[in-house]
Amino acid sequence: MKLYNHNIVAALKFLRISQKNVEILRPEYESRGIVNDCKLLPSIFWEVFIAKLTDDECDGRDGYADLNKTEVKSLHKFRTSHADYQRHLKNYKLKDKTERRVNHIFCVYSNWYRDVEVYLKRPDELTELLDALNEKAKNTYKNNQSNRRSRDKVSMGNILEGKLLIRVVDCQLLYPMQ
Repeated sequence: MKLYNHNIVAALKFLRISQKNVEILRPEYESRGIVNDCKLLPSIFWEVFIAKLTDDECDGRDGYADLNKTEVKSLHKFRTSHADYQRHLKNYKLKDKTERRVNHIFCVYSNWYRDVEVYLKRPDELTELLDALNEKAKNTYKNNQSNRRSRDKVSMGNILEGKLLIRVVDCQLLYPMQ
Protein backbone atom coordinates (compact mmCIF):
# COMPACT_ATOMS: atom_id res chain seq x y z
CA MET A 1 0.00 0.00 0.00
CA LYS A 2 1.48 3.31 -1.08
CA LEU A 3 0.76 6.39 0.99
CA TYR A 4 0.80 9.75 -0.73
CA ASN A 5 2.17 12.86 0.92
CA HIS A 6 -1.11 14.81 0.62
CA ASN A 7 -2.97 11.94 2.34
CA ILE A 8 -0.45 11.83 5.18
CA VAL A 9 -0.78 15.60 5.64
CA ALA A 10 -4.61 15.39 5.72
CA ALA A 11 -4.58 12.50 8.21
CA LEU A 12 -2.05 14.28 10.46
CA LYS A 13 -4.12 17.45 10.45
CA PHE A 14 -7.18 15.46 11.51
CA LEU A 15 -5.18 13.63 14.21
CA ARG A 16 -3.66 16.85 15.58
CA ILE A 17 -7.09 18.49 15.93
CA SER A 18 -8.39 15.41 17.74
CA GLN A 19 -5.34 15.24 20.02
CA LYS A 20 -5.80 18.91 20.93
CA ASN A 21 -9.43 18.23 21.84
CA VAL A 22 -8.38 15.30 24.02
CA GLU A 23 -5.82 17.54 25.78
CA ILE A 24 -8.57 20.12 26.45
CA LEU A 25 -10.76 17.42 28.00
CA ARG A 26 -7.98 15.68 29.90
CA PRO A 27 -7.99 17.87 33.08
CA GLU A 28 -11.74 17.42 33.40
CA TYR A 29 -11.43 13.65 33.13
CA GLU A 30 -8.50 13.49 35.52
CA SER A 31 -10.27 15.70 38.10
CA ARG A 32 -13.08 13.13 38.14
CA GLY A 33 -10.63 10.29 38.62
CA ILE A 34 -11.07 8.99 35.08
CA VAL A 35 -7.72 7.70 33.91
CA ASN A 36 -8.91 5.24 31.28
CA ASP A 37 -8.69 7.26 28.09
CA CYS A 38 -9.32 4.28 25.81
CA LYS A 39 -12.75 5.38 24.65
CA LEU A 40 -12.40 9.15 24.32
CA LEU A 41 -12.10 8.79 20.55
CA PRO A 42 -14.82 6.51 19.19
CA SER A 43 -14.21 3.89 16.50
CA ILE A 44 -15.63 6.22 13.82
CA PHE A 45 -12.65 8.52 14.50
CA TRP A 46 -10.25 5.78 13.42
CA GLU A 47 -12.33 5.05 10.30
CA VAL A 48 -12.13 8.74 9.27
CA PHE A 49 -8.41 8.95 10.12
CA ILE A 50 -7.63 5.90 7.97
CA ALA A 51 -9.95 7.10 5.18
CA LYS A 52 -7.89 10.30 5.00
CA LEU A 53 -4.58 8.43 5.21
CA THR A 54 -5.40 5.85 2.53
CA ASP A 55 -7.82 7.86 0.36
CA ASP A 56 -10.52 5.27 1.09
CA GLU A 57 -14.21 5.98 1.57
CA CYS A 58 -17.37 4.56 3.04
CA ASP A 59 -20.35 3.94 0.80
CA GLY A 60 -22.69 3.51 3.80
CA ARG A 61 -24.78 0.90 2.01
CA ASP A 62 -24.66 -1.57 4.87
CA GLY A 63 -25.49 1.03 7.53
CA TYR A 64 -21.99 0.81 9.03
CA ALA A 65 -18.98 3.11 8.89
CA ASP A 66 -16.82 0.43 7.30
CA LEU A 67 -14.49 1.63 4.57
CA ASN A 68 -14.60 0.10 1.10
CA LYS A 69 -10.98 -1.13 0.88
CA THR A 70 -9.92 -1.35 4.51
CA GLU A 71 -10.93 -3.05 7.76
CA VAL A 72 -9.93 -0.73 10.61
CA LYS A 73 -9.19 -1.84 14.17
CA SER A 74 -7.89 0.28 17.05
CA LEU A 75 -6.32 -0.73 20.32
CA HIS A 76 -4.43 0.77 23.23
CA LYS A 77 -0.76 -0.14 23.15
CA PHE A 78 -0.44 -0.91 26.87
CA ARG A 79 -3.94 -1.84 28.03
CA THR A 80 -4.97 -4.23 25.29
CA SER A 81 -3.20 -7.34 24.09
CA HIS A 82 -5.33 -7.95 21.00
CA ALA A 83 -7.81 -6.57 18.49
CA ASP A 84 -11.29 -8.08 18.41
CA TYR A 85 -12.96 -9.47 15.34
CA GLN A 86 -16.61 -10.29 15.72
CA ARG A 87 -19.46 -11.62 13.66
CA HIS A 88 -23.19 -11.07 13.99
CA LEU A 89 -25.90 -13.50 12.97
CA LYS A 90 -27.35 -11.23 10.27
CA ASN A 91 -24.15 -10.33 8.43
CA TYR A 92 -21.38 -12.78 9.28
CA LYS A 93 -21.20 -14.32 5.80
CA LEU A 94 -20.93 -10.94 4.08
CA LYS A 95 -18.43 -9.68 6.68
CA ASP A 96 -16.25 -12.76 6.11
CA LYS A 97 -16.33 -12.30 2.35
CA THR A 98 -15.44 -8.61 2.68
CA GLU A 99 -12.60 -9.14 5.16
CA ARG A 100 -10.96 -11.64 2.82
CA ARG A 101 -10.60 -9.02 0.07
CA VAL A 102 -9.64 -5.84 1.97
CA ASN A 103 -6.51 -4.70 3.77
CA HIS A 104 -6.58 -4.70 7.57
CA ILE A 105 -5.20 -1.65 9.32
CA PHE A 106 -4.50 -1.53 13.04
CA CYS A 107 -4.23 1.80 14.85
CA VAL A 108 -2.19 1.30 18.00
CA TYR A 109 -2.22 4.27 20.39
CA SER A 110 -0.80 5.17 23.80
CA ASN A 111 -2.21 7.13 26.75
CA TRP A 112 -4.08 10.24 25.71
CA TYR A 113 -3.34 9.37 22.05
CA ARG A 114 0.15 10.89 22.24
CA ASP A 115 1.74 8.07 20.24
CA VAL A 116 -0.05 6.53 17.27
CA GLU A 117 1.30 3.74 15.10
CA VAL A 118 -0.55 2.36 12.10
CA TYR A 119 0.15 -1.18 10.86
CA LEU A 120 -1.03 -2.93 7.71
CA LYS A 121 -1.82 -6.62 7.31
CA ARG A 122 -2.95 -7.93 3.94
CA PRO A 123 -5.93 -10.30 3.98
CA ASP A 124 -3.72 -13.27 3.02
CA GLU A 125 -1.72 -12.63 6.21
CA LEU A 126 -4.87 -13.19 8.28
CA THR A 127 -6.29 -16.26 6.50
CA GLU A 128 -5.88 -18.51 9.54
CA LEU A 129 -7.69 -16.03 11.81
CA LEU A 130 -10.48 -15.45 9.29
CA ASP A 131 -10.94 -19.19 8.73
CA ALA A 132 -11.22 -19.77 12.49
CA LEU A 133 -13.60 -16.85 12.94
CA ASN A 134 -15.84 -18.02 10.10
CA GLU A 135 -15.94 -21.57 11.47
CA LYS A 136 -16.76 -20.27 14.94
CA ALA A 137 -19.57 -18.10 13.53
CA LYS A 138 -21.00 -21.04 11.56
CA ASN A 139 -21.12 -23.12 14.74
CA THR A 140 -22.53 -20.28 16.84
CA TYR A 141 -25.30 -19.51 14.36
CA LYS A 142 -25.91 -23.06 13.11
CA ASN A 143 -29.65 -23.02 13.81
CA ASN A 144 -30.18 -19.25 13.72
CA GLN A 145 -30.88 -19.59 17.44
CA SER A 146 -28.15 -17.51 19.00
CA ASN A 147 -28.05 -13.74 19.33
CA ARG A 148 -24.54 -13.86 20.76
CA ARG A 149 -21.67 -12.35 18.88
CA SER A 150 -19.03 -14.71 17.61
CA ARG A 151 -15.57 -13.33 18.44
CA ASP A 152 -11.92 -14.01 17.84
CA LYS A 153 -8.72 -12.03 18.36
CA VAL A 154 -5.55 -11.03 16.60
CA SER A 155 -2.69 -10.60 19.07
CA MET A 156 -0.63 -7.46 19.50
CA GLY A 157 2.44 -9.50 18.50
CA ASN A 158 0.76 -10.46 15.23
CA ILE A 159 -0.23 -6.84 14.61
CA LEU A 160 3.31 -5.56 15.24
CA GLU A 161 4.60 -8.01 12.62
CA GLY A 162 2.61 -6.07 10.04
CA LYS A 163 3.99 -3.31 7.87
CA LEU A 164 4.39 -0.01 9.76
CA LEU A 165 2.67 2.70 7.71
CA ILE A 166 3.10 5.71 9.99
CA ARG A 167 4.26 6.61 13.48
CA VAL A 168 3.28 9.86 15.15
CA VAL A 169 4.61 11.00 18.55
CA ASP A 170 3.34 14.20 20.15
CA CYS A 171 1.77 15.28 16.86
CA GLN A 172 5.07 14.87 14.99
CA LEU A 173 5.46 12.42 12.14
CA LEU A 174 8.41 10.13 12.87
CA TYR A 175 7.79 7.54 10.15
CA PRO A 176 7.83 7.79 7.22
CA MET A 177 10.20 10.71 7.12
CA GLN A 178 8.99 13.46 4.83
